[in-house]
Amino acid sequence: MKNKKLLALALSLMLMLSVIAVPVCAAVSPTISPLWDNTASVQISHQRIDGYACCKIKIRGFSGTTKIDNVNITLSRVSGSQLIEVATWEDLSATGDTFDFYEEVANVPGGYTYRLSFTADVHRNGTVESLDQFSDRYYN
Repeated sequence: MKNKKLLALALSLMLMLSVIAVPVCAAVSPTISPLWDNTASVQISHQRIDGYACCKIKIRGFSGTTKIDNVNITLSRVSGSQLIEVATWEDLSATGDTFDFYEEVANVPGGYTYRLSFTADVHRNGTVESLDQFSDRYYN
């Protein structure tokens, strides 16, 4: 009888401990975002409107950012595993902590996936941080 009580107590204790562990695991955030030293945020958006690809990129540095340079932007059509270049903008830069870019590309056919990608260097407090980002989007 004593062994049954000990066994029941041990099983109850194991059950309580396993229930306590579940909420701790569930509290972990599923959101994954890059951790940058110099860069506060990156926004990439593009869409097709009336045959034009409207491309927008905004890079914001943390306080103390002096410039964002060596910005190279490419709009490409995705074809299987290949990228077919549609338009490029090279060696762009901005003084201060914000880089804003907006351009339209004419005669872009719909029915394909397009990739807007960029590389850039963000300068802050004597350090340089290199960015390499892209966004894929299907154009109707």
